[in-house]
Amino acid sequence: MGMSSFKKKTLVILTVILCLFFGFSPKIGLVFGQNDAGSGGDAPNVFADALLISPGKYYGWMGENDTEDWYKFQVAKGQMINVYVRPPKDVNVNLYLWDSLGNSRTGSTFGTSSADFVQYVCDVPGEWRIRLVLAFGSGWFSFNLTVKIKMTLIPAAMQEIYMKKLYKLRQGQPIMVF
Repeated sequence: MGMSSFKKKTLVILTVILCLFFGFSPKIGLVFGQNDAGSGGDAPNVFADALLISPGKYYGWMGENDTEDWYKFQVAKGQMINVYVRPPKDVNVNLYLWDSLGNSRTGSTFGTSSADFVQYVCDVPGEWRIRLVLAFGSGWFSFNLTVKIKMTLIPAAMQEIYMKKLYKLRQGQPIMVF
C-alpha cells in the first residue's frame, strides 16, 4: 500500500531540514542510505575496486561501519591534480592521493572540522586514486576534484595570452582559438 500524503510531506520536510542542518545537497538523495559520489551506494573500501569519477563536486558519507572510501579518475602526465575535502563540524576525514601504480603520493590530515587539500602534478599517467579515511566522527562530507593543465607547461610567452583567452571564455565572450 502507498504512503499517505501526510507521511510523504513529512519525509520531504525532514529531508530538507536535515540537508540544511548538515550542509549537504538534497541532490544526493534521502539521508537514510548511502549515495557516495552519486553512485547509489557506498564507495569501495579498497584500491582495486575504487569508484570511477570525473572532475567535479561530490558528496559522501562515512561513519562507524564505513571508515574508508576510494575513488579513481583518469589523469595525463603533467596535469595538475587538486582535491579538496570538507567534513562537517566534529568530523575528521583524512585525504590521500595514490598514483596509478599503487603508490601513495601525498596526503592531508588537518584534523577535526578542518578541510583537507592536496595538489600534485601527475608524473605517471593512468587511473589515480583518492583515498578518504574517517579518523573521527560520522556524517556527510563534500569533496572537489579538479584536473587541469599545469601552467608551467605552457611557455612563458604564451601564459598571458592563454589566461586572457580563459578569462574571456569564462565571461561568455567569444574567443579566437590559436
